Amino acid sequence: MVTTVIRKNADGFDVNFGNLVICEVAGIRCAMEDWRAKQLSVTVVDEEEIPEFFDDLKLVMQFAVAQIYVYPFDKADIKPLGKALSELKALGNVERVDVQHNARALMMWKQGAVFSEQKTIDHFYCDMTEAEIERSRF
Repeated sequence: MVTTVIRKNADGFDVNFGNLVICEVAGIRCAMEDWRAKQLSVTVVDEEEIPEFFDDLKLVMQFAVAQIYVYPFDKADIKPLGKALSELKALGNVERVDVQHNARALMMWKQGAVFSEQKTIDHFYCDMTEAEIERSRF
């Protein structure tokens, strides 16, 4: 079921995530825009509502001319989901898949292999609190 999702982010601002669906990639559930799920030919799960997902820790499929945002429901799913997304061929080869947090790529995959090892946000920014660093762990 397609749901327009508007939720408050960590800073309290309303963010429109668009028309999202729950889908499965390699047996892992996540959320993404409905038309992107169709383009990628992934399994769409018919549910009444989109559960809470990470909005500040997301997977981004990088293509030459597009980016597809994928929202995980569980931090434990991020690594296997990133690997699986990097192996999809529906739109041609994915250039890479990033885990993004605060506009920084914390980990990357290319064609199923880790291209850039996992980092936390303090690798990029100074004076981060332990709570801010913890939000970037997966």
